[in-house]
Amino acid sequence: MKLLSCHFRMLFALTSILFGCDADQRKHVAKEIHSSGALTCVNHGAGSTCFGGAYPQQWDTTTMPNASIIFHRPDKNVKLVGPFQICLDDGACFGDPVIGSLEAAEVVLQPIEASGSLAAHINIVCQQNQDETVTCWGHNWGPLRAFTSEQIASVSERFSEIAINSTTICGTTKDGVECSPLWTEPHEDSPQFKTFKGFEKTYMNDALLCARSRDSPSDIFCEFEHEEVGGIPKRVNFRGVVEYGCGSQVCLNRAGNVECHARDGEVKTFDVQIQKLSVGSFQFCGLSLDGDVICRSFDDKVEKLYDEYRGIELLSLESWRNLEGKSKRDAGGLRDEPK
Repeated sequence: MKLLSCHFRMLFALTSILFGCDADQRKHVAKEIHSSGALTCVNHGAGSTCFGGAYPQQWDTTTMPNASIIFHRPDKNVKLVGPFQICLDDGACFGDPVIGSLEAAEVVLQPIEASGSLAAHINIVCQQNQDETVTCWGHNWGPLRAFTSEQIASVSERFSEIAINSTTICGTTKDGVECSPLWTEPHEDSPQFKTFKGFEKTYMNDALLCARSRDSPSDIFCEFEHEEVGGIPKRVNFRGVVEYGCGSQVCLNRAGNVECHARDGEVKTFDVQIQKLSVGSFQFCGLSLDGDVICRSFDDKVEKLYDEYRGIELLSLESWRNLEGKSKRDAGGLRDEPK
């Protein structure tokens, strides 16, 4: 009995360290969710908890979730999540150094002036400045996946909010949504140049783009890129939409359900009532009316990839630099550091 009592005290102590145990802390509910790629981060109270590859079906944030935690900070909130990077509200960034995402995220909140929109995708980060100009940096792959960090285009438009994928930035202007390539000297006929007058609030991924009507915010349109290069994108209109988001699929919160539309036309409906919808590559998450975190996976692909993603090590910039001069392969199978 004494041993059992000791075990429970240790378990209680661990839970207290992770989530707090005082009365005020127990009242904290999830307030914000960020999803990108395989990552989903939840801000709850003063802290944050992130998942990758496995996600909680339902979690009240005061107990241990039924999914493995890959990143946790008890006293910091997450400000930005990209497919391979996480940045906190104090300016500290963590990421996967394999493809340069950590280098891209290095100064995203330094100094903390990010009062406007932030966007990240793979190894590019863009920040809306206080005067609505936009600054982007990182390793731009360009259309041929062969460009360097010095060749990210400067953004001339002033945007009230921004979204990016690996080659394109879109933002809201006074006239609507404007999109342009992120690489320098693009061809004038580049398909990345797009204008959607009368629309706002863009969500996008490499093959998907959605925006809502400024005059009727519950009406949205989505463009699904053709699977063949050079093919004409398919445009679909949706009505009665409360929230929407783009990951590998377009997910819509409407009619008391979440419905997700794949690029090939497949539609799945999930019987969950949530708010603050956030969509990733394998999952969507949101908050119940009581503030619980609710997540669902699109299919079983994430289960097959779980062993890979639960091994993600999100390095801090300092840790990454400490690996200089060492073999990346010897340090956990990482490849050569980006130049």
